[in-house]
Amino acid sequence: MHGLRCAASGGMLLLASAAGAQAADAPAVHRDAQGHYVVAMQSPVGRSLGIDAVGFRSAAHGVTVPADVRAEASRMIGIFAPVSGRVVSLRVSPGDHVTKGQVLAQIASGDMAQALADDAKARSALQLAQEQYQRARSVLQVGGAATKDVETARSNAEQAQADAMRAHDRLIALAPERNRTSRDDFLSLTAPTDGTIASVAASEGQNITDPTLALMTLINLGEVWVEGGLPENQAALAHPGLPVDMTFPATGVRVFGGTVAAVSPRVDPDSRRVDLRVVLPNDDGVLRPGMFGTMTLQVPQAPQLIVPQSALLMNNDATTVFVEIRPGVFERRTVEIGYDEADTTRILSGLKAGERVVTRGAVLLNDD
Repeated sequence: MHGLRCAASGGMLLLASAAGAQAADAPAVHRDAQGHYVVAMQSPVGRSLGIDAVGFRSAAHGVTVPADVRAEASRMIGIFAPVSGRVVSLRVSPGDHVTKGQVLAQIASGDMAQALADDAKARSALQLAQEQYQRARSVLQVGGAATKDVETARSNAEQAQADAMRAHDRLIALAPERNRTSRDDFLSLTAPTDGTIASVAASEGQNITDPTLALMTLINLGEVWVEGGLPENQAALAHPGLPVDMTFPATGVRVFGGTVAAVSPRVDPDSRRVDLRVVLPNDDGVLRPGMFGTMTLQVPQAPQLIVPQSALLMNNDATTVFVEIRPGVFERRTVEIGYDEADTTRILSGLKAGERVVTRGAVLLNDD
């Protein structure tokens, strides 16, 4: 009996060993009669798979276009001499930062001298006419003058006042910062705002004969424009208020949450693009006119199914995913894809919300 028990025990060990060998030789993935992929989920392949349910998302679609920084038109100011004359003092150079009211240059001008003389003459005539009017009124009160003499004196005083105002207004037009007590006969050109001198087109001793020629250009970069060009076939996507992100590689600056301020009504005939404008604060002056960057428009989209790009596989020129139809059993499904959004892709057809797809390790099932 003892020998029989030993023999039986040895036979059971042989059977168990054979079963273990068969289990070890069984593939981790195989195809069933319906063509489904059957996975031993406790195998290394099964443990490597990530499976997630797909759902609808309403993420915006990013449309990226080239862009560049430009000075805001209203903050790029030409400094002109309102009269002809000679530059006697030039106090700034390109790159200098100036403040509002700072003297930039001084010009000796015959027109300025004439304006000063006319202002002084008109003020003197006004004072005399007012004194004569007051004297005529006093004489009339004691019966020593006719009423018409008083009226004549009043008329003369009013005309003198008008002449004085006209002469002074001309002086102020030539030199807005000037006051009545100034004895400087030079015309001072002053900065109308804080900013940086971008260019200077004059030198000391130069004669100014063309009042339409800018002597220098002042730029205030506290605020800049970023302009991008959207291809004409995408022009309908853009509108004022559309969210936009921007990147400027030369500076490392990235701006999120900006908005489109304006969209050009015309298509550029050379580039076939529609210009977009974004206004950005630039108090630190990091962004300079002429810098290149990229502008990404965040175009709203209707909710769509979105899957990670790691779930997508190419199979005979078709894009496919593996869909779990029951635990451990998967089918290959052809899908139609739309836009890529970062590391995800929009699915146009082939999947339904709630279906579970292999999002990690799908390549382990790709035996075709």
